[in-house]
Amino acid sequence: MTNNNPMLISLIILAIIGIGAFFVFQYLEQEAQKSPSIISNPQPLKSGPNAVPLEMLHTSAFRGILESVDLGETRAVNRMSIVVSGKEIRIQNDRVEEGASMGKFIGVANIEELKAYIGEPVEIYAQKIDETHYTWYGSNDYYVRVLQ
Repeated sequence: MTNNNPMLISLIILAIIGIGAFFVFQYLEQEAQKSPSIISNPQPLKSGPNAVPLEMLHTSAFRGILESVDLGETRAVNRMSIVVSGKEIRIQNDRVEEGASMGKFIGVANIEELKAYIGEPVEIYAQKIDETHYTWYGSNDYYVRVLQ
């Protein structure tokens, strides 16, 4: 009977590891469904007088749900931004120098029209500042596209 104990203990350990792995994968799958989808082939940057070299930028393209549009009306600095699936994208700032390269809207004319699409899917291509902040500055190829 002593010979069976190590095998029984090994089987119990394997069963516990298997059950734990199952729950970890279930959790990861749920989290993946919550986060915005990553676009594998975003529009490439083009050159221009104000374009920043691609190797200096950390660009990102993703799809998500438009959660809010901030027209900057309540701030001392007029900073317009949108939030897509928990990520803030800065659209305009009073401190931007004239003629700076910045993105465009696709499917709407301006940020005011974008307000009508809160709760709808959009696609973003922008410079990544950190995990939750992005900016339009640095390229005329950045965009916010309404998906419908």
